[in-house]
Amino acid sequence: MKKFLCVLVLFAVCVSSVLANSLSYIRNGEFTYYLDTRGKSNYARGYLVYHAEGGYSFVFMSVVNLDDGKKWRIVAQGNDNDEGKFNFTKLNGLEQIPEEIRGVVTQSVPDFLNFNDNYQKNKEEIGFDTKISDYWDEKLVQYYHYNKILPLFKFSHISVNDSEQPVVLARLMGTIPNYSQESLNMFFNMDISEFKPSHGAASVKIPQAKKIKVRMNGYKAVIDKNWKLNKFEGNDSWWLKVQTIRDAMIMVENFPERIPLATPEQRLEIAKLLIANRAGILPYSIKVSETKKSLTFQYESYDDKNIVTVTRMTLVPGKCLNFSAYKDIFEENKDYFETVISSLKKIK
Repeated sequence: MKKFLCVLVLFAVCVSSVLANSLSYIRNGEFTYYLDTRGKSNYARGYLVYHAEGGYSFVFMSVVNLDDGKKWRIVAQGNDNDEGKFNFTKLNGLEQIPEEIRGVVTQSVPDFLNFNDNYQKNKEEIGFDTKISDYWDEKLVQYYHYNKILPLFKFSHISVNDSEQPVVLARLMGTIPNYSQESLNMFFNMDISEFKPSHGAASVKIPQAKKIKVRMNGYKAVIDKNWKLNKFEGNDSWWLKVQTIRDAMIMVENFPERIPLATPEQRLEIAKLLIANRAGILPYSIKVSETKKSLTFQYESYDDKNIVTVTRMTLVPGKCLNFSAYKDIFEENKDYFETVISSLKKIK
């Protein structure tokens, strides 16, 4: 994880060197795919932003009809107008779209501008769990459900009127590693089908075992004999072995000194980078809390077999307290795991 964090810091420095426009809150290479079921549509709409010199930004849009699998690509370029508002100046790819469906496919273009405008209007109010209305008329009020730790426009979903059912739902998110054709193809060819979890560790009760006290990089915790010690990049980590070799893991990682975690703003920026660069996170699962000295975020992610893992990280000055477990076994033994996590304390 240390090498990964160093790369993130260097990447962030490179981004800050590009001349900014009003999209500069979006990091270079960030993307999100949204499932769009507004009206009678059933589309996935992906957006990837890449900033260029001179205040210009490229927006790569991927539009997928989820009923028949047909895909379209739109490449847009834009910058801020004299009023400081972002607009598109070039749109490429429209000529490839059949006229009879051009309207629904190109809806991605005004959507991008509307999503950005809504963020700009409300950015001072947006927290980790913020619901903001977008009034259209007497019959239609959209509600944006924001979480400022998310990439791109910072919302996990949009609901309409009194319904809690999302009409726009963030499905996939991340960051491409560089501005290459290979990375762009990776974005355009992502599998955005409906996520159906499979099951890894069986949801069984963890057997009782003798309690033991352990130490990890200046912290102490109370676990039991079901856990086994493992070394991970120079850190002590403890793995729970019940159904698999690692049903759960707990560890305390030292952060490189070059990565600051002293202030809430610094911890939030590092958390954003970690989330935006972690493949397979389910955006709507992310929950965040913070104190004066820490920031904790929990999320669910899936691997190539669709097995879901629950991860909880707490960032404190110089450290990351890291816990993960298969969701099945976590849900079946939630009190057990919460007791283990809460026992993790700094050694005075």
